[in-house]
Parts: sequence; C-alpha cells; structure tokens
Amino acid sequence: MHYPLARAIVLSCWAVFALVAVAGWIASEIRRRRSGTNRAPTARSQASLWGLALETLSFAIVWGFRRPGPGSALLNWTAAALAPAAVALFAWSVRHLGVHFRIQAVVTGDHRLVTEGPYRLVRHPIYASLLLMLISNGLLAARWESALVALALFIAGTEIRVRVEERLLASRMPADFAAYRARVPAYIPFLR
Repeated sequence: MHYPLARAIVLSCWAVFALVAVAGWIASEIRRRRSGTNRAPTARSQASLWGLALETLSFAIVWGFRRPGPGSALLNWTAAALAPAAVALFAWSVRHLGVHFRIQAVVTGDHRLVTEGPYRLVRHPIYASLLLMLISNGLLAARWESALVALALFIAGTEIRVRVEERLLASRMPADFAAYRARVPAYIPFLR
C-alpha cells in the first residue's frame, strides 16, 4: 500500500513543480515587460541548454529504466518526503529570483545578484531542488544502476549550467560575485 501513495505524492509534486515553473516564468516575463528598466539580455549562453538537456535525460533514465517492483517502505516514504521539500525549495527560489528567472543563462543590463532567501544557503537552489527531485524519483522507481547513471548525467549537466551562469555573473559583477562565491556553496549545502 505504501508504494501507490508514495508514487501519487511524487507525481503530484511534479505537477506542482511544473505549475510553479510556468507561473514563475510568466510572472517574470510580465514584470520584465512592464518595467522601464533594461531587462534585455546583454550576454547569454547556449551551453546552458546542453546542461539542461543532460539534466532532462537523467530524469528520463530514472523513469525509463525502473525496477520491476516497488521498493521498500523506507525508500518509498523517503521519496515521498523529498519531493515536497524539492517543490518548496523550487518555489522559494523562483520567488526570490523574480525577474531573473529564465530557462537560458543570461545577464541583463540591470542584472542584480540575488543573495536573499535560499540564495543565502546555495548559489543555485533551483539546481538543488532538481537534485532533490531526481533523488526522490530514483528512490521511488529506479534500478540502482540506472539511478547512478542518471545522477552522473545530472551532475554533469548541472556543472555545465553552473559554470556558464557563474561565468556570465562574474563578467557582469566581478567583485560582488567573487565575494558571494567565496562564502556560499554552489548547489549542495556545506560542499564547495
């Protein structure tokens, strides 16, 4: 009985995650268009989209190479606990990122370094929330081999995105970003 409920929780969290992403993107687009400030990208990177592709592939592997039956109650309930935490972190991050929430890595003419909310804990809390979702999904459904492959692909994709975004931020605000980077870990708390 624990597996169907845990699966329903995790899948429901995906629905909420998607709603938050779409609502956050629409809200940031509306705010950018209404503001009189320079919100047009001054620099962007297509490489961040390659990282996103690897992250997406990692989730496809988790769900495409599932274990034959449900896992233990401990795995299922851990998955069911991590998914809502991931959604909460994602929503908190999108809220604090505001007009800077985009799919592709860009900096704008009036770009501001966001260091409040979850950005005090990690520089890339959205990637942390996606990592939590991947772990949740892996615990719930994946064979251990596919979970490890998915995790490796996810980390590779996330590292691409982190490096691209940080290079853009460092080019726009070198001193502020260097100080922020020195004191706040990338996307896993306590791990520099």
